[in-house]
Amino acid sequence: MNAAAASKLRGNAIAFPEQQKKLEKPALKNRLCWVMNFRRACFSLMIVALLPALLWGREAREQARIDFLIHGVETATDVKFIRNGSDYDGIAGAKHLRMKLNYAGERVKTAEDFVKYCASESSFTHQKYKIRSADGTMTDTATYFRAKLREFDEKH
Repeated sequence: MNAAAASKLRGNAIAFPEQQKKLEKPALKNRLCWVMNFRRACFSLMIVALLPALLWGREAREQARIDFLIHGVETATDVKFIRNGSDYDGIAGAKHLRMKLNYAGERVKTAEDFVKYCASESSFTHQKYKIRSADGTMTDTATYFRAKLREFDEKH
């Protein structure tokens, strides 16, 4: 195998003199410079796009409190999540709450914001969400989640 073939196999375009001559052509040099500048620009844009997410994201403790509330609904076997008059199991209720949290985005900074903006009422009908316990008692989700937050805060 000659040097040029070995170079192509390794993907090294500038290792051998005969290939070095190809790079001396201005058009090829300009193309390589353009590619490198394009990569740098893409990387810079990616950093600029991700920076706000890092700056405006929720604090870890607040995210843990929100996750605790959603996970509590998701795993509870003795409660039903009631939305717009229909009963949902915990998995469907948690899925709905996660969807609303994602939609709310940076507006939700704390678990209290989550309860206020995502977990209290329907955005369309403005009917309050409810939780039905195994014994049949109905509680507004805002009241239910605030009590759960107090439990979380006492333990952590």
